[in-house]
Amino acid sequence: MQPSTRKHIDALRGDRLRFRRLYDQLQLRVRRHGGRYRPYVDDAMLDDACSDAVMAVMVRYAGHFEAPAEHPETFDDALLGYLFNAACNCLMSALRRDARARRV
Repeated sequence: MQPSTRKHIDALRGDRLRFRRLYDQLQLRVRRHGGRYRPYVDDAMLDDACSDAVMAVMVRYAGHFEAPAEHPETFDDALLGYLFNAACNCLMSALRRDARARRV
């Protein structure tokens, strides 16, 4: 991840209201997506997928996220899409590890 992107992520983490909106949108999208896998997916798995994605991308700067940052809204939308895909990957990994969900 480039230093300019890290700087914008740090600014987002510093703005509590902006971060809360992004995280709430992420949870909403992941819960809608994860609802297809009920009863194998519970609320804890969905919360863990969201928090794991945020920790990986916004704290450890893992991944290859790059987005133009002329406008904070554009940056937030691009980051939300990237975080959603990362959370879905975390959710699918959790389902693969769960013996009950092997039929999915």
